[in-house]
Amino acid sequence: LYTYLLLEFLKTFSNIEEKGLNASPEEYTTELILYCDRIIKYAKEKIENNLVLIKVDGSLKTEQLYLEKKGKYYPQIISIPISNLNIKKKAKMSFIPYLIYDDILDIFSYNKKLLHEGKQLPLDMTIWKNKGIINKRSKLDKNYFQQQNFELQKISLDNIL
Repeated sequence: LYTYLLLEFLKTFSNIEEKGLNASPEEYTTELILYCDRIIKYAKEKIENNLVLIKVDGSLKTEQLYLEKKGKYYPQIISIPISNLNIKKKAKMSFIPYLIYDDILDIFSYNKKLLHEGKQLPLDMTIWKNKGIINKRSKLDKNYFQQQNFELQKISLDNIL
């Protein structure tokens, strides 16, 4: 889900960039509404398909989002082992994937409504580029990742951004 959200955001940003659109509502509100539409469609499809892929201990597992009994829907509570890197132990944690998709659906439906009604002005997307948050080339030093004892926690955000 989060990969899809990010990918669609980057596609929208790229479309706005390629078309040279400005931050005025008329310029790229349409692009943002299309972005909302794609996310809404994706979330609805996931809920309707009633399946979610979950990675547990390195393998993918398919789970149902909800059970249906007598016309009522009951979201599934799914427990998975989570590694605590500070104490190097695993603990079982539970979550309800249906609620994640439902919340995303609600958020993007609401944002789309605000954009349609003109109650929400789009953010100036150029700030992402001007601040170097999104760029076409990575500034990462490729040798940094080829170290023998690579530890994710030791990466400085200054090196990435």
